[in-house]
Order: sequence, then C-alpha cells, then structure tokens
Amino acid sequence: MHSLRKKIRQQRNNVSYIERFWASKRLAQKILAKINFQKNSKVAIYISNDGEIDLSHVYKYLKNMGICIYLPVIAGKSLKFAKIGSHYRLNRFNIPEPVHTELLGAHRMNKILLPLVAFDKKKNRVGMGGGFYDRSLSFIKNREYFICPKLIGVGFDFQRVDDIKTNEWDIPLNKIFTPKNFYR
Repeated sequence: MHSLRKKIRQQRNNVSYIERFWASKRLAQKILAKINFQKNSKVAIYISNDGEIDLSHVYKYLKNMGICIYLPVIAGKSLKFAKIGSHYRLNRFNIPEPVHTELLGAHRMNKILLPLVAFDKKKNRVGMGGGFYDRSLSFIKNREYFICPKLIGVGFDFQRVDDIKTNEWDIPLNKIFTPKNFYR
C-alpha cells in the first residue's frame, strides 16, 4: 500500500497548474450536475493539499446556493467538521482549519466530499494513511443502513486502480467523481 500511495501522490503533485485548473472545473460541473444539494444541508469539503484535486469551484457554487459548508478539523486521531468562517489556523499538516465555529461530528453532515489517493471500482479508497476519515466515519460500520452522510470521493482519473485490499476499518464510498467519470 505504501508504494501505491507514494506513486500516486507523486503523480498528483506532477499535475501542472493549468491541467489542475481545468480538471477542477470539469469535476465541479460533473458533481453539480449529478448531486442534488438541498438548501438546508450541511456539506463537508476540504482544502486541497499535497496535489489533491481542488474543490474551489464546488465551494463557490455551494456558497452561492446558501449551503452550509464545513471543513475537516483534526480532533485527536479523528476529524470533526467546522463551518467555514473568517478565521483559520494551520493544523499540524499545514492545512487551514476554521476556528471560532462549532465543531460537529461526521454523523451531522449530509454529504462529505473526501479526498483520496487511490480508489477502485468497488468504491474503496486509499487515503493519506493517517486513518482520520475512517475513524471519524466508523459509526457507519455499526449501521446496517445509513442515510447520512453520503460519502463522495473526488480525485483525478489516473487515481483509479484495479483493486484495493481493504481492512476491516475501511469505509467504502457511496460515489466517486473524477473530471471524466462518475462511479456509483
């Protein structure tokens, strides 16, 4: 898993600025055409880091719709979600996190757009290796059927691999979007 993670992270970081911009724009168009965002819903996104595909176009659209947008905040070994505000601090990975806003658990989100390093056709995900999202979403494993949150992975097309060996704590995604494809 380590070599796969390293290889794809390198590919992500090699994407040029212009390629990244257009991939981000195509991704946003695809997401916004396929997902119905409700006015009063809580949607978690992320600030791109380490070559991750950018969600700024999605953010602008959601903000204009009046959707409540949240960002992940490291809380110990898992994540909470804070409403986007005007004050930020850098976490231990140098990623901006909102401060001075209420922290909510993942179970309070309607949709979570997650970054990924790799994914497969079964919608399994390889993340950065810290397990933050898996620990934050572990409550899903204890439910036979869950409505919220919907887990939506986003990445570049080259991040798809044939098969990912999963662990018992891994949480599969509901959908995955890339600039060219949509997996459900």
